[in-house]
Amino acid sequence: MGFVYFFMSPDCEAVKIGFSANPYMRLANYKTAHYQDVAWEDIYPGTPADEIALHKFLEPHRIQREWFRLNDAVRDFFSKTYKMRGSP
Repeated sequence: MGFVYFFMSPDCEAVKIGFSANPYMRLANYKTAHYQDVAWEDIYPGTPADEIALHKFLEPHRIQREWFRLNDAVRDFFSKTYKMRGSP
């Protein structure tokens, strides 16, 4: 068991959806490896299968890999499915 996490891009136009057993460490590693800062959007208990299901559902909005356009359709999906809370 682990967590499905949502990181927000610096411009708030994209969201990264991933899975990690330790999302706090994942965020720290991500910030070290990339020049652009990302922020927490939210985390939820989940499995790798949950992450894959989200990726498949949001495929039309994929920018690349685990990044998805944060347009009105995606925001609407999140508002109905998740309560995006900000920093955990």
